[in-house]
Amino acid sequence: EMREEIARIQKTTKVTTIFVTHDQNEAMHISDKIMLLSDGHIQQFDKPNNLYDKPANLFTAQFIGEPQINIIKNEKSLANFNTIFSEKISSVGIRPDSISLLKTKDTFSLPAKVSSYNKYGAEETTNFELFDEDIIGINVDGITENNVNQKVTLYVPISEIHGFNENDESVRATSNKKSSIKKEASK
Repeated sequence: EMREEIARIQKTTKVTTIFVTHDQNEAMHISDKIMLLSDGHIQQFDKPNNLYDKPANLFTAQFIGEPQINIIKNEKSLANFNTIFSEKISSVGIRPDSISLLKTKDTFSLPAKVSSYNKYGAEETTNFELFDEDIIGINVDGITENNVNQKVTLYVPISEIHGFNENDESVRATSNKKSSIKKEASK
């Protein structure tokens, strides 16, 4: 309620307001724009959804979002993503809510194994083994406790796969390249 009231007052009075918080959730809910700082340096200054959907760098990607973005850094795993990036990447980020079992246009397929599944009311959390990495999915369509220890194909919209170069700067994925991986899932 407090967030909604602050946002309502700010919009009603049309006064530019600077609100300082360490609570990313609060900032995402009441801000028109967010300036994300780290060690006195601006990491990104943008609309809240752009910080989440189009992070400028690895710091922003990891700071914004709960649960935190899955970061893949293992060279063997990264090699599988080279087909969708136009430059060398040193890490890939996939948000837990971007993972699905449903193939749609412009999705990237990933072989995985379901390692655990938990349901907490409306929230479902699934852990996957993806090559040599562990990643988490939230409310993944089609997953139940019956899928634990089974191999599955995960689909992630290419536009929601975040690459980062050796300087941790964002590298955009392109949808006009190969969009699947033919390797075996983790054993």
